[in-house]
Amino acid sequence: MGTRAVITFKDKNFGRTEKYSVYQHYDGSPDSVAESLVKAQTKAWGWPRFEASDFAAAYIAANKEGAGNLYLTSGPQRHFDLEFAYEVTFDKNQSSLIVETFVVNTDENDKQTTMTISKCSLSELLDQKGRDWYRYAA
Repeated sequence: MGTRAVITFKDKNFGRTEKYSVYQHYDGSPDSVAESLVKAQTKAWGWPRFEASDFAAAYIAANKEGAGNLYLTSGPQRHFDLEFAYEVTFDKNQSSLIVETFVVNTDENDKQTTMTISKCSLSELLDQKGRDWYRYAA
């Protein structure tokens, strides 16, 4: 399935927001990304430690199955064929990943617009498996 997405992992380090992004060429739907985030937890620091750079690397390490599909990127603005984008942060109070899901639309002039369609914990996103995420696309 050719559902393209960019997953951006964010944290604050020494007062600065740091972002590390991964481009996913296929299986970038919210259901697939949620499952991939679960797999990535096995390769990342244990909670409550969360570093965006470590988690981006863990996401690739846990989910890459050969050439292509997953690789580092500078962010969603680099790609004009996305269907979804995500921002993943960590909530220390809940000891949980927070996943903000955006639908991405690109017009005939390659101008991107995004709309938030979900912002919830990873466990809540997993509970929404099977939801019709594509109904938000233009």
